[in-house]
Amino acid sequence: MGEGYSDKTPSLNVSFTRASGEDMPERRRVWAQERTGVIRNECDLADYPWPRIEDFDFSQFEVVERILPAGMKIIAVGGKIFSVAWEMMGFEAFCMNLVTNLSFIQRLMERIAVLQLQVFERMASFDGVGAMWLADDLAYSTALLISPEFYRTHLFPWFVEYKKICQKYSLPLIFHSDGRITEVIEDLIACGINALHPIEPKAMDIYDLKQKYGRRLCLIGNVDLGETLVRGTPETVDEEVKQKITRLAPGGGYCMGSSNAITDYVPLENYVAMIRASFKYGGYPIGINGSNRT
Repeated sequence: MGEGYSDKTPSLNVSFTRASGEDMPERRRVWAQERTGVIRNECDLADYPWPRIEDFDFSQFEVVERILPAGMKIIAVGGKIFSVAWEMMGFEAFCMNLVTNLSFIQRLMERIAVLQLQVFERMASFDGVGAMWLADDLAYSTALLISPEFYRTHLFPWFVEYKKICQKYSLPLIFHSDGRITEVIEDLIACGINALHPIEPKAMDIYDLKQKYGRRLCLIGNVDLGETLVRGTPETVDEEVKQKITRLAPGGGYCMGSSNAITDYVPLENYVAMIRASFKYGGYPIGINGSNRT
């Protein structure tokens, strides 16, 4: 969902240069419009070429199922509703319509949600899938993007439908949102979320979350992408991974990972150091000094 309107959004073309001065292949970064998007009014909503479930290609799931090592499963990612809605409208237009035409937003979100639920269930039905990953960014690093009341009324009821799908196929439901979402964590738990990702250090204190929600949520991530993984060294990465595992893993409920998706400006040696440290300290049972393999 969402790829169909990328050609209507502004883009930034960035050229990188080799040390020798030879130009590297151009990299193109694309993001959604802030002011306005492809859905501006009722006519746009009616005329948009919405895909059907039959238009989606799920064959990669079948391919991966055949080559998965024993004991390994696929985590299927999908489900954005709120993010797709404001990206299709433009964030400024979305916020204006919250005040002037809320029913328009409701209809758009319903149109998106119905299709997303179909896709979500189709992915969940594959035998090779072991968990579902629902991604929908709700917050800045300091606060929610919009009021929690909107999420509770117009978004979270759809999240409950995702959970019903997961229950049907006996799959855990992982939720991803950037930023500070502490105000709605209880709501997410009530929706049936089993795990939370990525827990940005500048937005939330993962040790506080572990104390409050450790028996109800698995916490994923938190190794600092903004500082350690980008500006640190393999040694500082190793130390942060050790600290996270030592303090968060005892008793279960922690999955080591970065505080967001690994970007192309993360030094490869730091990324490798994170993986190696995960195996180095991540053997259960976890002792107070890190790994305690026996």
